[in-house]
Amino acid sequence: MTTDRLQSGRERLAARITARAARTVIYTRGDETVELSATAGTSDFDVADDSGILSRYYTRDFIVTASDLILGGAVTTPRRGDTVTETSADGAQAYTYQVVSPAGTDCWRYVGAGREQIRVHTQQAGKELA
Repeated sequence: MTTDRLQSGRERLAARITARAARTVIYTRGDETVELSATAGTSDFDVADDSGILSRYYTRDFIVTASDLILGGAVTTPRRGDTVTETSADGAQAYTYQVVSPAGTDCWRYVGAGREQIRVHTQQAGKELA
């Protein structure tokens, strides 16, 4: 019973965050696209070069509902090289972000214990007038 209540609470919270903070983005792999509601975030990673010097690597992350990422008629997971396009709030600019694997990590990870959402790591690859 407790597990069901926790799961229900996680689902309600995710739905509220999506409803209030999410924006529509376009996720693309090759010729296939899907519109997703995404909440933006950031992650930082420490990357050591061959000399052992650490550099900090930042990504712009998009948090989406895992079951909404449907390409080719099937639910899928992000891959390096996929893109996410986000239009500015005023609609004047379109920003393209490429899915990346920072510091040898996966290009995405689950958010929370329920695995309903995923965090996709990206870096800006372009900007153009919308």
